[in-house]
Amino acid sequence: MGVPPRGAEAPQEWSVAREMQHVTTVAGRTWPGVVAFVAFAAVFLLQEVYRTVLAVAAPSVAADTDLSAADVGFVTSIYFLAFAAVQLPLGILLDRFGPRRVVAAFLLFGAGGAAVFAISDGMTGLAAGRALTGLGMSCCLMAAFKANTLWWPSGRLVLANGGVLTIGSLGVLIAATPLEHLLAVVDWRVVFLGLGAVPLFAAGAVHSLVPEPPPPDQHAERADWPRLWRELAAVLRSAVFWRFAPVTMLTQAMWIAYQGLWAAPWLETVASLDRPDVIRHLVWLAVAIAVGFFFSSVVIDALRRRGWSPPTVIGIGMALFLLVQLLLVLDLGGRFSLVVWVAFGLFGTVSVAFYAILSQAFSGHLAGRVNTTLNLLVFVSAFLIQFGVGEVIELWPARPDGGHPAVAHRAAMGILLALQALAFLWFLRPVPGRQD
Repeated sequence: MGVPPRGAEAPQEWSVAREMQHVTTVAGRTWPGVVAFVAFAAVFLLQEVYRTVLAVAAPSVAADTDLSAADVGFVTSIYFLAFAAVQLPLGILLDRFGPRRVVAAFLLFGAGGAAVFAISDGMTGLAAGRALTGLGMSCCLMAAFKANTLWWPSGRLVLANGGVLTIGSLGVLIAATPLEHLLAVVDWRVVFLGLGAVPLFAAGAVHSLVPEPPPPDQHAERADWPRLWRELAAVLRSAVFWRFAPVTMLTQAMWIAYQGLWAAPWLETVASLDRPDVIRHLVWLAVAIAVGFFFSSVVIDALRRRGWSPPTVIGIGMALFLLVQLLLVLDLGGRFSLVVWVAFGLFGTVSVAFYAILSQAFSGHLAGRVNTTLNLLVFVSAFLIQFGVGEVIELWPARPDGGHPAVAHRAAMGILLALQALAFLWFLRPVPGRQD
């Protein structure tokens, strides 16, 4: 599947001496790196709670505010649009000022967004609240990835990023069963007011506990704003970047849209499950996501050491993800629906590893901008897909119970599957190596 980017190191035999040498090399900054890792992983967990909270809370919000399926799709997806809108300047801020300061500032917007959402009665206010929340949460994962490039060796970035994603994915689990039980006893507005207090605490904790990173490289010391933007333009002109971007943004956006919102309506309509079984599926989906992030990073790192190209391993995982979607579109899951959705969660995590691959394909001082540029594309796509799925579904008349026929859901996913398949074929094309 082509030549791996820089950072896909030549295979070496494992030895105790080599591992001890590695430990000795990074020992001087291991503890501060661990503190930064844990702090930013916790912040990303908070982002995942905010991103997926409406997968469970949407029925309560819609019933209380008279939102249609398309309205729900828009209100939830506006989060992604705001998220995407700040990614390019965010990359520059992360490269220029570091993740600690940026995260502490941005989380304050997330707190305000939750409060606005909680007190709103119509689509305008709810959309504004979600947009402000998206702005506040937009920095969390990219700050963690940037911190990893500062604290950990390049050969371990896939593993370090996978660890952040594994911990953060527990936020999806928190937004499933616990939230469902909480909504049974308190109003959704109370839940969102409570969520609004958490980023305030997190901002203070990150600012006071996370250590300053190692001294920046010479590029960052000399950088001025025109140069930062010129370097960003170089990323956007890169053939390496555009090899990975289309398949990453479409598979990730589809995966985000469904596990964050549309999986529940699918399970109710296509799989004909009652609410307790839907929640059970969502819980197992969340568990599969956490397991997928962990094992995909471990497997990619282990196979890299044995001579496998990381893009090849990721490509195999993405092919399996497309196969899982095909089973859903053709309604071939049957009584194995839970197994299919667990596989959806597992294999949907694989393409996130491209963030680490691309970080290593460019000079280190570009890491923030490379990741946030890719993230921009992912979340613009997530906005369009999450909103677009609702629009496609509403092309079919609603049933008496307010839902839509199963064929509407299968058609929406089928369109997305076709787009991802085209992007996957583009990814298989060969591409040059490192870009500076």
